[in-house]
Amino acid sequence: MSRLEKYGEWALVAGAAEGLGEAFCTLLAQQGKNLIIIDNQVEKLQALSERLISKYEIETEVVCKDLTDPLVISNVTKRVRHHQCRLWFYIAAYGLVKPFLDYSNEELETTISLNSKTPLLLAHSFVDLWLDKEPAGFMLMSSLSGLRGTKLVVPYAATKAFDWNLIEGLYHEYKDTNLDFITACAGPILTPKYIATAPKKHALKPKERSAEYIAQTVIKNFGKRYMIIPGIENRIGETVLSKLLPKSTASKIANWVMGAIYSDKLRG
Repeated sequence: MSRLEKYGEWALVAGAAEGLGEAFCTLLAQQGKNLIIIDNQVEKLQALSERLISKYEIETEVVCKDLTDPLVISNVTKRVRHHQCRLWFYIAAYGLVKPFLDYSNEELETTISLNSKTPLLLAHSFVDLWLDKEPAGFMLMSSLSGLRGTKLVVPYAATKAFDWNLIEGLYHEYKDTNLDFITACAGPILTPKYIATAPKKHALKPKERSAEYIAQTVIKNFGKRYMIIPGIENRIGETVLSKLLPKSTASKIANWVMGAIYSDKLRG
């Protein structure tokens, strides 16, 4: 039996059109899940839907919406209730690599809304819909950068810290119920957006992983634990930073590596 079978026939993927979201959609379709896919990239989302239907003979419902839209929560809630969709994946994220003062107010608001506000509201809707019913699962992506304050990605790292704290709290509050929660604190993922940041090579940089590897790791651990760090090298590195070194030293090392990777983006 598939690990995800108990969650029903439908899954929702928010931030589905490309990269990590596309990898999750493909893996879920391979396991026979029908999909509600959400993104504001209309052409890519439609193309993905057609490809999944043709290759895996599943059903899809395409929701071309901006996940920062205040109306998206009610829209999504209606659709998941209609399909009895009890398996939700929130992959969408907004993160830029640049000095903090270079962010516009609009960019800061988008970061907060897409990375924290919308998943918080969706998690609330998820619990309200499925608590004390059939098994249901909620997944939210986080990042290694969210485990400590990180320069050049300060807003992104702060919101990713919010995300893993959100899942950790929900796990403990509902661990004796029908609800499962999981977050993945991933290192760099080889998606088009990450590659576009042009990171430099560095011996201490967390190992880059494919989107497919991250999706497979999350699915493998769904319902087993609430927080994972994909990749043994990244788990070892984080163990050294968080368990063997003082917090201040770990933070200095992580930020020194970040500065080396993106030295061209530093001021001065």
